[in-house]
Amino acid sequence: MDECAASRGLLRVTLEGMKRDRLPFDDVRRRYSWVSNAAEGVKFLANHAREAQDLLREGMSSGDMSQRFYCAAAAGFAEHSALMHTAAPILIEHLRDNDIGDDGIWAMRALYGFGPDVLLIVRRWIDSEDDQQRDAIVFLIERLELHAAGADRSMATRSQYLTNSVV
Repeated sequence: MDECAASRGLLRVTLEGMKRDRLPFDDVRRRYSWVSNAAEGVKFLANHAREAQDLLREGMSSGDMSQRFYCAAAAGFAEHSALMHTAAPILIEHLRDNDIGDDGIWAMRALYGFGPDVLLIVRRWIDSEDDQQRDAIVFLIERLELHAAGADRSMATRSQYLTNSVV
């Protein structure tokens, strides 16, 4: 976690940067940029989730799908249980088979970050008609149950790897 406090203005600008934009790939101009507002913003807000809790809640109720997802992911990466009931359903929807690259990986890691308490929410989707979502949920439930029993060390290591490689 970052030890430095973030200014309110910086937290707000970071939240705004999580809205859908043309970064890193600009479809209109057909150019790629090394800047990714959302990915960097997720990492930053996850590191400052406690002080940005109200902004993350605001982002999760946004009309912008990207902002909702990234704020939910930041809450999960931060293991911020106070935001779990808002974030989990958003993340679970991103386990579906869709055309959004890597969102399922982010969603799995973020959901795992909430720990076994998220099982009560996740289990509601166990009978999903979407094969990818259902398979991901079954895997997540198995891992969280093993983790709760103290037997799952591999997912903890994998989740740390995913956090470092995804954001």
